[in-house]
Amino acid sequence: MTTAGQLRKQVNMRVREAERFAVSVMSQLRLENGATLDALICNLSSRGFMINSPDYVPVDGIVHLVVPGIGPGEATVIWSFCGDTGGRFTQPIDLDRYWAAIRRTPAG
Repeated sequence: MTTAGQLRKQVNMRVREAERFAVSVMSQLRLENGATLDALICNLSSRGFMINSPDYVPVDGIVHLVVPGIGPGEATVIWSFCGDTGGRFTQPIDLDRYWAAIRRTPAG
């Protein structure tokens, strides 16, 4: 049986196409079946993300992650294990728009 740490190590060994940034922002994830889940975005790049959600997210499914300042980005779920899920955006997102939106959001 693969542990969460082993899976993360396997995923991190893959070559990343874009730099990932550690973030912590609540969002929503829409699944193919139309269900919407609350999700915490833990890291983000122009090509992908990792979220944490208590709900199961099917691997290989098409999802839409709402990214602040950008809106819903279509992605394919690459892996999902113990509440953490990694996805790859169908089209790269503009991280400058994300950073600008985060700077405009009041702390609270």
